[in-house]
Amino acid sequence: MPPRATRGLNIGVTGHRLNRISTRQLERLTPQVLPLLAQMAAASRGAGLPTLHCGLAEGADRHVAQLALDAGYGLHAVLPFARDTYAHDFSDQASRA
Repeated sequence: MPPRATRGLNIGVTGHRLNRISTRQLERLTPQVLPLLAQMAAASRGAGLPTLHCGLAEGADRHVAQLALDAGYGLHAVLPFARDTYAHDFSDQASRA
């Protein structure tokens, strides 16, 4: 059964994987993403915890997910396969964890 919808602001994000985006490019996204996360969280005050939904792929997904967590967002992983199957798609044990 799918998880129940949460009350509050729900944001979805997806982006390039590390084979398509460099660490430098990810770092350049940070000053653009942080104000948006803050603005959306402020707009949702009183409506519940804002939640970011993403696939947690290595690259932009994880970068923005970490920024959202640091900003106080909840996180919901939207996996395209069963967890164990999806874990095989990552580069090493640390990334799978």
